[in-house]
Amino acid sequence: MPKTKTKVGGIRKDIIISPYIQQILDELVKTGDFTSESEIIRIALLNLYKDYEAKGKLRKPPESAEERIKNAKFVEEKDVEVD
Repeated sequence: MPKTKTKVGGIRKDIIISPYIQQILDELVKTGDFTSESEIIRIALLNLYKDYEAKGKLRKPPESAEERIKNAKFVEEKDVEVD
C-alpha cells in the first residue's frame, strides 16, 4: 500500500538558509532517521529552547489563574507596615 501524507496543522514560514546549512540538512535527511527537513529544524529548535530554559535565559510564562489563587496572600499575611 502506498504511503499517504497526513495533513498536519501548522504555521507556514519562509526562511532563507545558507548552502552550508542546506548541506547539513541533506546529510541528516539521508541518514533515514528523519522524515523531513522540517522535522530536523523542529527538533533542533526544541533542543535549543530546552537548553535556554535550563539556563534560565527565558522569561517565565505567566501563572495560570489557579496558580495565582493558590499563591495569593491576604494583606494581613504579608509583612508590610501601613501608616
